[in-house]
Amino acid sequence: MNTERRLHKDTRSTIALFLIPAFVLYLVLVVFPIFQSARYSLYSWDGLGPLSRFVGLENYRDILNDAVFWQSFKNNMIVVFFSLITQMPAAV
Repeated sequence: MNTERRLHKDTRSTIALFLIPAFVLYLVLVVFPIFQSARYSLYSWDGLGPLSRFVGLENYRDILNDAVFWQSFKNNMIVVFFSLITQMPAAV
């Protein structure tokens, strides 16, 4: 019985040792950039210099009132629709 507990504890430690590096990479390469992008979207930023002027949700208001954005959104939805129509039957 004691050997089984020790084996179980060793297995859990091994699993943790394998998962920790993957979790750290996930945080650094996925989670952190998402939050950083959300932060950048609230500033008027040229992409090179420091964040200078906080504009809040003004960037989102501007993009929702932009005809080019809506045209590109429509084009993307058409591509998604036709991709799904052609790929889903092939997957079955």
